[in-house]
Amino acid sequence: MNPDTPGCSRSPLNWRNSRGFTLLEILVVLVIVGLTSTLLYQMSSFFFTIHNRVLIHVDRQHEAMLSREWLSQTVSHMAPDYDQRFGGVTGNSNSLSFLSLSSLDGEQGIAQRVQWIIAPSVAGSELKYQGRNENVWTVASFKRGAELVFRFRDGSGTWHNQWPPEKAGAPDLPDLILLSNRVGYTLYIPVISDWSPPPSFEVLGG
Repeated sequence: MNPDTPGCSRSPLNWRNSRGFTLLEILVVLVIVGLTSTLLYQMSSFFFTIHNRVLIHVDRQHEAMLSREWLSQTVSHMAPDYDQRFGGVTGNSNSLSFLSLSSLDGEQGIAQRVQWIIAPSVAGSELKYQGRNENVWTVASFKRGAELVFRFRDGSGTWHNQWPPEKAGAPDLPDLILLSNRVGYTLYIPVISDWSPPPSFEVLGG
């Protein structure tokens, strides 16, 4: 029935439903949407911040694990200089040079001269590896105040700040090598010293 026909009246319900939104209702919706967007942005920012921190921590732990493994691999297979032509083992608080049968960049079982270096950096210090062709790799980084030092123990249990030690009659190889700092990083590396060189013993990088 046509509501404009005489005798008919417009339904109040239909008129109320067709009037649309008021300005106040639109403002309330905009405020709710704005608050929701702000909360979602803050939550996503917090999530990504935590995510990045976890990745950085994992990377540092992985770096530390690799540096310990690589240093232990080369040092534990330290070889004596039988021919006395390659300088033997030399070391001080920030450097260690020796022949290794398990270098990082050479053939396993072939003695190659390698060097581990503790070098200062802008952020603190770095542990570097030098192998074949004098290529130098940065293996690990440490914050300022956490500088590393090498120490060397002989077969009698005496610790030295350099190798070979000043006392006469010292063995060719140290019994144990310590890499440590003042904030709790400690790595003890035993040296395999009771092996015999294979008949095809040769030296690379001398």
